[in-house]
Amino acid sequence: MVNFPPNKRRILQEIEALLMGKKELALKDADAEHSPQKRTTLGSVSNSQFDTDILTEHNRLRKEEAITETASYMFKMAHHEGLAEMAQTVSNTCIFEHSTGRSHPDFSWIGENLYVTNSTSATVESVVQSWYNEKANFSYTHNNCSDVCGHYTQVVWADSKYLGCGIKFCSSVFIPSSSKTMSNAHMVTCHYGPGGNYNNKLPYEVGSTTCEECPNNCTDTALCETDFEIQVCEDQYSNCADFSAYCSHPTIIEGCPVACNLCSKKKKRGINNGSRK
Repeated sequence: MVNFPPNKRRILQEIEALLMGKKELALKDADAEHSPQKRTTLGSVSNSQFDTDILTEHNRLRKEEAITETASYMFKMAHHEGLAEMAQTVSNTCIFEHSTGRSHPDFSWIGENLYVTNSTSATVESVVQSWYNEKANFSYTHNNCSDVCGHYTQVVWADSKYLGCGIKFCSSVFIPSSSKTMSNAHMVTCHYGPGGNYNNKLPYEVGSTTCEECPNNCTDTALCETDFEIQVCEDQYSNCADFSAYCSHPTIIEGCPVACNLCSKKKKRGINNGSRK
């Protein structure tokens, strides 16, 4: 055994203690990194944090959906202040009922999801997750719902690019569908532009790879950049199938490209009749 002078031994002991301290600190940091993120409840979230958290959760679930189901494209959503102001107005009513006459110059149609709860442990993430969980009621193969699923389809609607939400604590929320009230509840409203849930249309299209239609404009290996434009090919008339024998006529070529099988690799949408579900 080597005998160090007392002063040198003391220095080595201090170095060893310092190294042990660093090791312990590193382990604590590693535990913190892998521990579940503490989420803010609806009752304590600030307005700015609410906007950030609800957008983040939408994009997290959209990314998960795009990867799991190999969506050929799905846009990454961005915050839209105009939609947020509209959504806040709805939440402020403390009436749990879909609003009517939604309009904004930026969008031809605005989608809407509603949520109400008097749970003190509810978080922004749990609100969006509850909408997404309706996936269990949706059949992609048949494009129908066995129970409520419209909130889920709106959350993952590929063409919805912008999101704005509002939250309000209400001493009493009136629920017209049951003529009942819920006391001391938070009401959350989200507006989507452009809105989803067109009748007879799937929320997204399955491709061979994610971002198949935006390979050079793909974020997080799953979602198309918000400002990217998808080339759309759609029939303009509800009775295009009746004129498939006249696909050489210029009017039919222009108005019925899907029925005439002229869409090539462009996205096919069928008939844009403006109906919603």
